[in-house]
Amino acid sequence: MSDDFEKAVLINFNYGGIQDPQLKERAAAYIANIKQSTECWKLCVERYPSTLYPEVKFWCLQTLHEVICACYLQLDDGSRQAIKGALLTWLQRDCTVEQPALPPFLRNKLAQAIVAIVKREYPAVWPGFFRELVAAAGSGPGLTDMFVRIMVAVDEDVISLDIPRSAEETKLSMHLKDSMREQCISEVAAAWYNLTQLYKSSRPELAAFVLSSCARYVHWMDIGLVANDRFIPLLSELMDSPSPSLRGAATDMLTEVVSKRMEPTAKINLVQELKVVESCERLSSNLVAAAGASKAAAGTANSGGNSSSSTVNQDDELLAKYAKLLATLAGGVMDVLKRVENGKP
Repeated sequence: MSDDFEKAVLINFNYGGIQDPQLKERAAAYIANIKQSTECWKLCVERYPSTLYPEVKFWCLQTLHEVICACYLQLDDGSRQAIKGALLTWLQRDCTVEQPALPPFLRNKLAQAIVAIVKREYPAVWPGFFRELVAAAGSGPGLTDMFVRIMVAVDEDVISLDIPRSAEETKLSMHLKDSMREQCISEVAAAWYNLTQLYKSSRPELAAFVLSSCARYVHWMDIGLVANDRFIPLLSELMDSPSPSLRGAATDMLTEVVSKRMEPTAKINLVQELKVVESCERLSSNLVAAAGASKAAAGTANSGGNSSSSTVNQDDELLAKYAKLLATLAGGVMDVLKRVENGKP
């Protein structure tokens, strides 16, 4: 039986389609009053593991994230350790169970809360975070999934400058990247390779998820961590995977690799290592074959086949990815030629 707290949270999330505006207003006021307490995080730590409602779990994680962002560094050491310990316990306990699996929206929010702490503690207080994360990622598909979600959250919430950030946040982004370069990015890159290799056949969707997170980091890390005699053959292999999502992820990854700016000689060597001519020939064939398959599937879809419509969409996405890679390859070569002709490095 839900108590007043859980009932208020559920009403706030419109659980059961409750329409009474006065009831919703009272529930919102009740929840807002709880959040005003400086120790509301204790309620979250207590209720997250005990509630049966995903909505309540989400509220607890969201509130913890807000507390961490607002006043984590002002809390005493015991409180900080309690929050961090709870999040890591839930990571290890809830994300290793596949039946029932923790819903993706809770996994994302858990990752976001953990990264909020990392943002404030790495590397000074928590220097081993990424090494611990890499070690945990090899413990099973559930923790591999969380490794990816955490790395995505690190990029989105801290590193990526595609998202508007203040001067202080930009400085923090640069500091975290520099620290990762010095301490752990090579180990993280090795994990991306090993996990993709591990799951490419048994769980291709998970392997694609791993590659998609790696692609976010290529533009600022040492290109040799991915443009090497292990990673490139793997990506070339995955371009022909029976899994559309894995083919797409491998294509996106190669696009990031070849778009990275570098010295002309190094770029030419990289293009040669990627066997650009062979890649273009194979991809062109894939484009033609995919286009034919799309037309055939579209005809079937027009007769009422929903699954065929989904196949058409996948083929269209792959066509766009292949075209982007080919254009990036060509653009990279042209840029190198211009720089060499103009005598620019």
